[in-house]
Amino acid sequence: MGGSRPRLSVWLIAAVALHARPAGACAPAWSGDEAVQIAGEEALIVWDAERRLEHFVRTATFQGGPRSFGFLVPVPALPEIAEADEQIFEHIERFWESSRPEEINSRFEGLTSLFMRSKSAAPVAAAGVTVLSATRVAGMDAVVLEAASTKALRDWLTAREFDFRPELESWVEPYVAERFKIVAFKYARDTSDPRIGSRAVRLSFRTEEPFFPYREPRDAGRLVPALFRLYVIAATSVEGVLGEARSPWTALVRYSGPFTPEPPAFARIASPWITMFEEVSQKRPVAGDLYFRPTSAARPIAASPRVVERRWGAPIELLVAGLLIAGAVLVLFVQRARSSGAPPP
Repeated sequence: MGGSRPRLSVWLIAAVALHARPAGACAPAWSGDEAVQIAGEEALIVWDAERRLEHFVRTATFQGGPRSFGFLVPVPALPEIAEADEQIFEHIERFWESSRPEEINSRFEGLTSLFMRSKSAAPVAAAGVTVLSATRVAGMDAVVLEAASTKALRDWLTAREFDFRPELESWVEPYVAERFKIVAFKYARDTSDPRIGSRAVRLSFRTEEPFFPYREPRDAGRLVPALFRLYVIAATSVEGVLGEARSPWTALVRYSGPFTPEPPAFARIASPWITMFEEVSQKRPVAGDLYFRPTSAARPIAASPRVVERRWGAPIELLVAGLLIAGAVLVLFVQRARSSGAPPP
């Protein structure tokens, strides 16, 4: 994912709302009968290996659905939450476009909040759930939770009129068991706009290896295959693996090479390298979350050529003028031939 297209910047793998049902990527949930559709996702991971620090920014484009949404994202440690440059994905895409060689092809052509119903803006305590922080950033409210059990988290959310469906409960259970922090966001849009948009937000947290919450609830699925782009900026090229088995992620690598533009201000990497992944899917594999590890040696992958069609043709007026001139020349030649007594051609 400049700011010409509305987007909702989220960092989540599941979402919950009153009487919610799942939709596509990131399992958005909504109330009522109008479905939320997801056209595509983009995410950026900046990995600072020396400090074991990950910066994570994500954006998705949603269509339809109700006015308000709630979102959850699991992270392995307490995150710092801050607003990010909302044009960061456009900067990366422009860099990729500039890296593509030209291939010439000539052709002739003739969220009011559903998340928190309390009148008080302060987080409400619940047994078994600790509110680690609460903030408002980039037009959204964010609360970082730590739950002693899935039931405690379910009770905390349902007390705020969320539908905590069984599929969501089974999805969040391993994160709660591993003591992940659960970041809950809420967002409300203008009801006159059928699409959702907000400014980008960054989550920064410590982890032993770069992590992306790729796993979805079992009932998640896309109405149509959706495009997902993930960019990883690190000291070298990386490869993606899925789940505890670390099975290879089969996404296409669009580009892998040095990142020559100025990196984001929060990226403290001396010689940044970017690996650009792309995936189109209707349902994600159930292997688990995504992890990234450095390749044994830097693996440069060139960007695909940019096909440039150069069409050419002749205006009909020019053709007619040419025929008239040729005819006039022929008439003059015949007349001269006759006056000189030579036989005409």
